[in-house]
Amino acid sequence: MNLGRNIWQHHDPMGIAKALRAIIHDGAAPGNAIELVAPALAGS
Repeated sequence: MNLGRNIWQHHDPMGIAKALRAIIHDGAAPGNAIELVAPALAGS
C-alpha cells in the first residue's frame, strides 16, 4: 500500500489511517470503514 499525499493532506489524516487499518487488519468493508473518517460526513 502506498501512503501518499492524498492521506497526509486530507482534512482528517488520522481518520484515514484508522479506516485503512480497519480494512487491512480487521477485514472491515470500505463502506463501514469510511465512518471512521469524519463521522459527521459519512452520511453525506
